[in-house]
Amino acid sequence: MHQVIRTAKQKQLLMFLTWLDLLPQMQAFEHRLPRGCEKVV
Repeated sequence: MHQVIRTAKQKQLLMFLTWLDLLPQMQAFEHRLPRGCEKVV
């Protein structure tokens, strides 16, 4: 059971790090979008 919890935490951490890595790219992508699209999302 401990193994499962630890693996889940590692996966969560990995997802968090990936999200942090992708965040600047997502923000840069949003800046490239026309202003009208922002309100739709």
